[in-house]
Amino acid sequence: MSGSTSEGAQDRTGSTSEGAQDRTGTSEGSQDRSSSTSEQSQGRRAGEGVHVRRGRWAAAAMLAAAVAAGAAANAIDANFLASGWHTVQRGEEASDITVDNFQVHVHGAATSTQLEDLEVVTSPGAFVVVDLSYATTDAWDTPEEVVLIDEAGREFSEPSGFGSAGRVWPAGPDIWSRGSLLFEVPADVGDLALELRPQTPDARLPSRVLRVPLTVRTNSEPLTLERPSVLAEGDR
Repeated sequence: MSGSTSEGAQDRTGSTSEGAQDRTGTSEGSQDRSSSTSEQSQGRRAGEGVHVRRGRWAAAAMLAAAVAAGAAANAIDANFLASGWHTVQRGEEASDITVDNFQVHVHGAATSTQLEDLEVVTSPGAFVVVDLSYATTDAWDTPEEVVLIDEAGREFSEPSGFGSAGRVWPAGPDIWSRGSLLFEVPADVGDLALELRPQTPDARLPSRVLRVPLTVRTNSEPLTLERPSVLAEGDR
């Protein structure tokens, strides 16, 4: 009996040990599955993080490109509107210059603080009278605009309140007329140039303008305006 009891105890001990080992194996399998599941989850999260970062980088790149394109467009627009896409043709006094359909001859200019206009008018700055002749090459026409420009790029147009004298006039094909244009400038103005614009500069239409540096003499007496008159053939 003691032998049977001992064998039974051994059988139970063996069974218990094997069951424990089986349970240990089951635990190890669970740990393996848990570890595998954790690794897969971490891999998915890492992949999602990469996709998110890539999406953010792509969005940032697109935003930067849009900002750069907008800045370039603004720069182009600014330059476009400032210049009007016009070409400046340089000229000299006492010579015939053709710009578009106009032939121009600038004789010179004079300045004074006073102007004779029925009565003497005094300027807080200075009056400038430009003596010039011009004609066209094809048909009767009038320059759209004539201005004075100083070294700083400031423009001065004809002052108001002086009637038709001192303004641009119509000219015909090879029919030269000579007259004077009136301007008023501040006292601190420097060197001046006359700019004749056959057409008003327009950002939508390329154009050409004529710019002639002026030799301006100073008069102590009031300036007078000469109304335009048609010249004899060959005269300027």
